[in-house]
Amino acid sequence: MYPLKHYIEATNDSRKCVAVRVSDYKPNAVTLQKFIPSTLQIHLNGWYPKPDSTDSVALLPNQRCRAWIGVDATKFTKLQLDTLEGKIGTLTLTANGKKIPFEL
Repeated sequence: MYPLKHYIEATNDSRKCVAVRVSDYKPNAVTLQKFIPSTLQIHLNGWYPKPDSTDSVALLPNQRCRAWIGVDATKFTKLQLDTLEGKIGTLTLTANGKKIPFEL
């Protein structure tokens, strides 16, 4: 459904469990096919849930999660997306309610 995706990974480097959600995306050079907030997966000896994703995850200390954005494949190619790294846009996650922006 979303043939061109861009992923970010985040690790819980605190000593407490963290509830993570996808909050917002603000485009810079790259527009999305559609903003989907339920794009999270957690790493548990592989990425779960499979093959889909969820709207929130709880991370134990040192656990990883990833989120993706569905880039508009009618406007961008994988090569173009790779060359725009750092200028794609800002994906904001919330961790225990605190907003954390990621410059893509």
